[in-house]
Amino acid sequence: MQVWLGACSVLPELLSGRLTCAELPDLAAKHGFEGIDWLDRLLPSWQPEAWADLGRACDEAGLGPCGLNLSLTYTAAPGRLERQIGHLERLLGQCHLLGVKVVRLALDSGGLSVNNLLQLLADMRPTPARQGRPLGPLALAAYRGLNRLGLTSDRGRRPSAPPRASWAQLQAAANPLRRLTKIAGGLGLTLGLENHWGLTSHAQDILALLDLVANERLGVCLDLNNFYEDQDALAQVAGLAPSAVQVHYKARLADPEAEAAMLNYAAMLGLLKEEGYQGAFSLECEGPRPGLEHAAAAAQVLRRLWQAA
Repeated sequence: MQVWLGACSVLPELLSGRLTCAELPDLAAKHGFEGIDWLDRLLPSWQPEAWADLGRACDEAGLGPCGLNLSLTYTAAPGRLERQIGHLERLLGQCHLLGVKVVRLALDSGGLSVNNLLQLLADMRPTPARQGRPLGPLALAAYRGLNRLGLTSDRGRRPSAPPRASWAQLQAAANPLRRLTKIAGGLGLTLGLENHWGLTSHAQDILALLDLVANERLGVCLDLNNFYEDQDALAQVAGLAPSAVQVHYKARLADPEAEAAMLNYAAMLGLLKEEGYQGAFSLECEGPRPGLEHAAAAAQVLRRLWQAA
């Protein structure tokens, strides 16, 4: 199995500049990870030269293929939506420089969240600041403020799942998805649509979107922890596992072994193994103990559970 380090696991360190993206490949390899799952807005630059430098750093560290996390606000006004698609097309075209084969795509409807905040701040950087500098103190202060408000973690932000998506909502999301999937396919990439709240809160709606797009290059990025309190998480995983092209494995509590038992990760991994899943697992360390050491400890638990599944 391949376990990647999710870049969000070291988000405070990257925002503050205590750790740079250039240093991350070597540290990830030393902590036992086979790749890195990059987050576009945490990259210091969107320029091809910077991506090529990171790709070389991954090669030198002995890492294999990596991942990339992108988001699309599908509810944006037409002009903004077109700009987003153009930006994402550009980033998809640079994925080979990072060694990326699978791209996670989250459908976003806007609102207050860490992802949206970081995207806003990344967009606001003047061009010279995209040549190697982190987002900086403003982003770190905003992250800490959201953390104090309990808004840095999506799990449980609402006890009950929203209603199923309407046909009109699904069609509105399917249109840009078709375009991006076609672009990705032409580049030899696979897109994984994440169960990331909102429109993608229900497995049935995600599968309906896959049917509407009808392109084998679009699968599911299955996050094993993105479920509401009133949902049967195991049933949701069972529905999505056959279409999974990437898996996000979250670690939020201080004891990753106890957390895995509480969330029934063993049964979820068993379902994936039954389906013959052979993709990568992205370890996303969030919560009171972010950082490489906690992520590495959680990765050991994940590997044991997968072996026993």
